[in-house]
Amino acid sequence: MNAANLITTDLERTRRKKRANFVPALILVLLTAVGTLLIAGVRSDLLTQPLAALGVQALLWALCLWIFPAIGVGLLFPKRWARAGLILAAIVGAFVSATGWPLGDGRLAHARPGDACLGLILGAGALLIGISWVSGAFVQRRNVCATFWISAGLVLMAFNLVTCHCPHTGLLHVVPSHIGGALTLLAVGVTVGLVLRRTSCPGRSLDRSL
Repeated sequence: MNAANLITTDLERTRRKKRANFVPALILVLLTAVGTLLIAGVRSDLLTQPLAALGVQALLWALCLWIFPAIGVGLLFPKRWARAGLILAAIVGAFVSATGWPLGDGRLAHARPGDACLGLILGAGALLIGISWVSGAFVQRRNVCATFWISAGLVLMAFNLVTCHCPHTGLLHVVPSHIGGALTLLAVGVTVGLVLRRTSCPGRSLDRSL
């Protein structure tokens, strides 16, 4: 019983330390998101979209602000099937949010690639990666897949920002500018996270289970 109490106390102490690091980083990320939208501007039809579309965007914000990073730093431990469902929900939700289909007008063939949107998603993503670097989010857990959860949260947040800014839903615009920028940012985030893990914990044995 004493050993069990010691283990429980140690785990709770670890969780408190992680929460203490997580909350300031979350506040800084929120300020970055709000500042980005204030500078870039918000699309004029943001609040006039169908309620279902706004619900999808709210879900994506919950995933990127809380659920994905909390899994990455070790505050949430969903089962494997739940994690697969979260990933699928993020992918489908991001497509629906960016294109408006099938909840909006579905303008799938309009608009051209936009360098401004690509620059916005990469610039905002770089700031978010920097915050995660400084806060130590990438090295909070032994599980190497934590890097992917952190990076996915950052990418989804940058993707949400550009979706809230840009009213264009055409695939010729969304695929190269929004989705292309998100995939590039994901590769950068994962690379930065893995490099930080190796330099910060060179002797640590990494658990590669998802």
